[in-house]
Amino acid sequence: MHESLLADGYDDVKLFGVGKDSHMSSLSNWTSSINIPVTADEGSFPVWNAWGAGQRDLFVIDSDGQVALQQNISGGLPSNLESLVIDLIPTSNCDDGFIEILDIPNTCIVFDQSTCFHEGDIQVLSEIAELNGISDLDPLYMGSQNWLSGRLKRIQIGNYFQGGNIDLVSLPESISTLDDLTTLQVDKNSLTSLPSGVGDLSQLQLLIASNNDIVSVPESINNLSQVWYLDLGYNAIQEIPDISSMESLLYLYIFGNQITTIPESICTLDLNWSGLDDGFMPYFACGGNNLCEDIPACVEESTNFEIGLEANYYSFTIELLQDCGEDCVSGDVNADSSIDVLDVVNTVSYILGSAIPSDSQACAADINSDGNIDVLDAVQIVQIILN
Repeated sequence: MHESLLADGYDDVKLFGVGKDSHMSSLSNWTSSINIPVTADEGSFPVWNAWGAGQRDLFVIDSDGQVALQQNISGGLPSNLESLVIDLIPTSNCDDGFIEILDIPNTCIVFDQSTCFHEGDIQVLSEIAELNGISDLDPLYMGSQNWLSGRLKRIQIGNYFQGGNIDLVSLPESISTLDDLTTLQVDKNSLTSLPSGVGDLSQLQLLIASNNDIVSVPESINNLSQVWYLDLGYNAIQEIPDISSMESLLYLYIFGNQITTIPESICTLDLNWSGLDDGFMPYFACGGNNLCEDIPACVEESTNFEIGLEANYYSFTIELLQDCGEDCVSGDVNADSSIDVLDVVNTVSYILGSAIPSDSQACAADINSDGNIDVLDAVQIVQIILN
């Protein structure tokens, strides 16, 4: 029976004998042709006595070391022995509420090497896939993920390599149940909104949702008191809700939107409004919006009021002017009252896609008024400078 169990893949089933040392000379009578280990119970036979064992007794021990069956087999093996043993084999090494998954991709980093994953977290990943029409993709293969103690800690999904080349259009409200999530990175997708449930992510520290089509931000975002990095750059947001309770914020990026209104309460945040970090990245930037009147003082007085980061990799700062509907001067892309090499540089950045122009910047850069910003516009600006 033991050999048939092994042949069926039940590798965890072990067979061994415990014999009195005085009987070891008759070992072949017990094992016949089966190659199994036998250990000697020496001296006064402590193992036999502790177990109350008799000659030809069979013991079946479960995975917790408890005796599930003790029976003398002089008359043969029990007819239900095989099914009894199979029923004792654990189907999973995981606690209730967790499932065992052995197929773990390289993009899924499990810090403690566990193979147990929270069923609720896995279900949320499945709902994200279903909501976005993604079929035949195991949950752990969704973008890049980090797990610890069976809980999802970080997820990165987007239309680029590290994001799994996935283009999301929506996130489910059930995302609110990801109780241990510390990083939600959903940049470079086609999201038009964030679910209100995002405000229930009490452990969240980084929220990155740049380069989407987000129009509005849920008021519940103000509940995210642990978030220190909030990036909503390059969307279509028109208004920022009250975020004065996000007291951990160190970085706030809202550039490249259509924001016309920011609440005065934003100035209660302990942000370094005009500073740069050691990597020369701004702590705050809001360029490229429609902030033209009734602007909170902390925002308007920031030296980062009209800057942003280049759109692809955020590797350097760029000038992004506020669009207040003023008439543009053809060729004067940066609106500094002169047409020079800086205007060429800005135009080229729009052509390459490393920066997104405001309406007035697009008007000034489209010098031939053909509705496109292309190399012809850059050439004409150069010609103006040379002439």
